[in-house]
Amino acid sequence: VVPGRGAAHFAMEYDDRKLFVAKMPEDIREEEIKIVFNTYGTVQEVVMLGAERSRPGQRCGFVIYETSQAARSAVQVLDNVYKFRESCPEPIHVSVARPRGGKGKDGKDQGHGFKGTYGKGYDQ
Repeated sequence: VVPGRGAAHFAMEYDDRKLFVAKMPEDIREEEIKIVFNTYGTVQEVVMLGAERSRPGQRCGFVIYETSQAARSAVQVLDNVYKFRESCPEPIHVSVARPRGGKGKDGKDQGHGFKGTYGKGYDQ
């Protein structure tokens, strides 16, 4: 984590290099995430959210790339396809991170968000 830039600061600004990743295994390690996501470009940072921001038995967090092209590639290949473990009941969800109720890159309102426990301030 970049000093002075925790998850709360991270979620407040739109940047198409920042991805929201959900449905990861509870015991996932930052290094495992970096290995998978570095396949599509250089990962600058991984921010894991605490259990209170994730569904029971799962983890979610953010991956920040150096370039938006790398982020787009990761979304295209991994979203609803990749599983970190064979035992995972469903594949991970990967999308560009947007602040809840904030504006997207095109200036349009991005008011839709995750419902349930991941929806505490983060939109898909």
